[in-house]
Amino acid sequence: MDSPLDNNGIFQHTIHLRNPGTQTSKETSLLGEFSLHGSHRNVIICPATIWHGTNCGCLCYSWNRFQCHINSNGIILLEHDVKKRESGREMKYNIFLRLKRRIHNEIKKKYYSKIKPDTTLPPGTPNWFIHIEKHFGGYQSNVKRRKVSPSDTRSNSELIKGGMIGGDRMYHHGYAKYYSQHLENMINNREKEYVILEVGILKGTGLAIWSTLFPNSTIIGLDIDLTNTKKNIPNLKNLGAFKKHEVELYEFDQLEDNHETVKHILQNRRVDLCIDDGLHSDKSIINTAKSVESFLSKNFIYIVEDHNNTKKLLKTEFPNWNTRQYGEISISTLK
Repeated sequence: MDSPLDNNGIFQHTIHLRNPGTQTSKETSLLGEFSLHGSHRNVIICPATIWHGTNCGCLCYSWNRFQCHINSNGIILLEHDVKKRESGREMKYNIFLRLKRRIHNEIKKKYYSKIKPDTTLPPGTPNWFIHIEKHFGGYQSNVKRRKVSPSDTRSNSELIKGGMIGGDRMYHHGYAKYYSQHLENMINNREKEYVILEVGILKGTGLAIWSTLFPNSTIIGLDIDLTNTKKNIPNLKNLGAFKKHEVELYEFDQLEDNHETVKHILQNRRVDLCIDDGLHSDKSIINTAKSVESFLSKNFIYIVEDHNNTKKLLKTEFPNWNTRQYGEISISTLK
């Protein structure tokens, strides 16, 4: 796998940090320009005009009232203590989380751009999941939202803002290792005929992954808007997906009671693996799980992505499920 490091094994990247503005002023000002340096284990930041090596112990910069502390373990502590009086109120800006997230995203983006998909990796390993996801299109952003549920309570501005994101589960969210770990038994018997159901499919990248990993299985995709997937199916097939079986696609509103809909779709089939990567709200998660529960196989695996409180939700509704939560992904099986 290609690395974002240069020939000397050092990151070289620049971050422009701006003041996010205030409630009364949307103007932004440049707080500073920082260079990002480091190795695989340690990352530090410093003003762009100063160079420091990666083994410089405990550092502390005070620059334009921006405090940057990096200890010998590579832990970054950032604090901006600017205090400004405006409209009779004192406002304090703490940009630690914003900058930390920006640095994290910049590193991952730079590294991801260097990944050249290798489909010869052992199927089902964490690296295979990362590479096969990128092979089938990888990270997608600003995908236009054409249709939503009549029961969706989000405002028009919320629905329009930013568009939809997909193809980010394995690398960007870091779910590859959990899929590899918890699907181990299925992967060891990957030629079996499983029934795999995914809710929230966007352009169908996930469906292509499952069809490749489990070539003899039935792959079913559900979404309230199938337009993006249907347009992308020919491309996915050209890349090697759905060689043995056509994918099944059905319109599905997660905010409604879909028990009868799921019954009609499955036609007496039992679901071995179900992935909910849809709306990510409490209501949609519970509704979907209730709709699917009675159609799950004895050894089912039920996965919910991008929600950090799923275990608590499912524990109340499904006391006979054993749910493990890893950050924003939860994986459930029968107790």
